[in-house]
Amino acid sequence: MITIAETEQKEKTQNMRDLVFGVLDCMAAMLFILPAFGQESDGMIQAVSLFALMNALDYLRIFYIIIVACTVIFGVIEVILHKYQRIYWNQGKLFASLGFSVLGTMIFMISQQPYAGFFLLCMLVIKGILALKQR
Repeated sequence: MITIAETEQKEKTQNMRDLVFGVLDCMAAMLFILPAFGQESDGMIQAVSLFALMNALDYLRIFYIIIVACTVIFGVIEVILHKYQRIYWNQGKLFASLGFSVLGTMIFMISQQPYAGFFLLCMLVIKGILALKQR
């Protein structure tokens, strides 16, 4: 009886963690509308959203959009399938979610977009704490 209750509690905790991971990944969509990117204009740096970012190199802007869009799409998939229990999906979704956050954080920091990088870093830290707490 105790083993069944512990297993059920572990499943509930994992489902909640998966749901939180998905919601955090979906929150990356805020980078499309929040002024988290620096853009030089008339000798000053203005904060603009990803859609309003025009002075960045084209390949960088496209890469920003791709990394944010992939993170959001994966987050939506995580939210939809958070109760789906398959061994490959359970192992892969944790690494993929963390991987998107790490990649996005690194790209934004390297390309001198600290606010967007810090935003993703905060989400990465929350995910890391939840992942470590689960184990």
